[in-house]
Amino acid sequence: NTAANWTPNGIPGVTDIVVINAPGTNILDLASTSQTILDFSVTGTGTFTISGNATLTINGPVASTPSATPSLGCSSTVAIANAASQTIPAWNFGNLNASGGDRVLVSSGTIGICGTFTRGAGAFTVTGSTVNYNGTGAQTITIGTYNNLSISGNRGASVITLPAGTIAISGTFDPSTLSSSTTPPVSVNASSIIDFTSAGVQSIPAFYYGQLNNSGN
Repeated sequence: NTAANWTPNGIPGVTDIVVINAPGTNILDLASTSQTILDFSVTGTGTFTISGNATLTINGPVASTPSATPSLGCSSTVAIANAASQTIPAWNFGNLNASGGDRVLVSSGTIGICGTFTRGAGAFTVTGSTVNYNGTGAQTITIGTYNNLSISGNRGASVITLPAGTIAISGTFDPSTLSSSTTPPVSVNASSIIDFTSAGVQSIPAFYYGQLNNSGN
């Protein structure tokens, strides 16, 4: 929200394309609790973080080069609101709101989620992707389809919740940081289903399940 921080001079708004391309860490310090822009990209070695509990809404495409390493605070939110199909990049998100249209989870790297993951009614393409719920507090594993799904982070007594509905996994399920404990902090709804869907070999790890399906091989 400081015009002089941008080239050309001005505070980005709903019709603007924002590019983070400076080396080092660039903090998006939003003076208000929300900001809406058109397109957003991170190029080169540029990194960025969002301060506080602010929300950045992106109405157009999102792009990131592999060398860029965005890492967002757990209380921040990125809302990818494009009604057209949009690729979700391999960033370390706080809260990720991916509703609004069809979404493609990027097939290389890891999409980290420290807070909540909101899916919309659009179709999700997950081929080759990895989603890691990596918060240090309580988290709910959002129902839907995943390729590789992992749960990590030192959570103390905070609880992982499996809600009612189906979590379909076509790749690897790795809850090792929880299942290695004798009393994992997991709350399981009796109507929660984890479905291993691959036609190839899959390992079913030790974990707390509500209902367990093997609809693949």
